[in-house]
Amino acid sequence: MSETLPLWQLLLLMLIAFMLGRWSVRPSRPRDDGIHRPAPFTHPQDKPAPAALPGASASPVSDLRLPPDVEHKVRDLIQRGHKIEAIKDVRYATNLGLKEAKDLVESMESGRL
Repeated sequence: MSETLPLWQLLLLMLIAFMLGRWSVRPSRPRDDGIHRPAPFTHPQDKPAPAALPGASASPVSDLRLPPDVEHKVRDLIQRGHKIEAIKDVRYATNLGLKEAKDLVESMESGRL
């Protein structure tokens, strides 16, 4: 008897190994239990923007009032030309986002607030 496998046995083993490999990595079948499950993650930018309410101000930053000590410090930083530090202080005091804090500081800088 030969120590090497005949060609047909070698091909059969390769076919079995290939089929087992394909079977182990196939995608799982979706559940069919009638329960709707949301996607595991949705990016905030994927959600549609909320519709603007009639009569709502376009800039909610203009309605925001800073505490007097923070406002004084921010105005002082703006006068000295430290706009980034002023934005950081506004964000820390109000928990606003970067754009909203920047808009607030720029409106204070231009004299609108």
